[in-house]
Amino acid sequence: MAKDLPFLTGRRGVLKFVLDNDEVVIPTTKFGFKTVGTEIKDDINGENRSRYDYQLDGYEANATVKVRDVKLLRAWLKNQDNDDAGVAPLDAALAFRFAPRDGSRSSFVGTEVTWDGFDWDGAENSATQSVSIKWRFRFMKEGKAA
Repeated sequence: MAKDLPFLTGRRGVLKFVLDNDEVVIPTTKFGFKTVGTEIKDDINGENRSRYDYQLDGYEANATVKVRDVKLLRAWLKNQDNDDAGVAPLDAALAFRFAPRDGSRSSFVGTEVTWDGFDWDGAENSATQSVSIKWRFRFMKEGKAA
């Protein structure tokens, strides 16, 4: 009898952020994403139950990141300078990679990403610095697992 696979953990999960074709692998301690949408409830002609639907508006993602260098800060400033110039947004994407303990890998890519901001925790001398980041994006599809 085959042994059940252990449940997926954060170990071997990878988050990548791509801004204007520059890829940054983000050393996360935690990342996640969720759907954002409108729950619809229609009461029709006195029916004894409502009709339910869901309209997907997009996605939200977040990450807690350990700071190794200032690449993320430079990417944020590059993006903000572009927005301040009033020109077309830079291409941005998020890639989430998962590696179950069966040897496989799966990757999912969020596109049309808006970087909502960050909270940089400078930490004390004896602790490592971390950044909390939030994004929103319109579309998600399965990508190439690398």
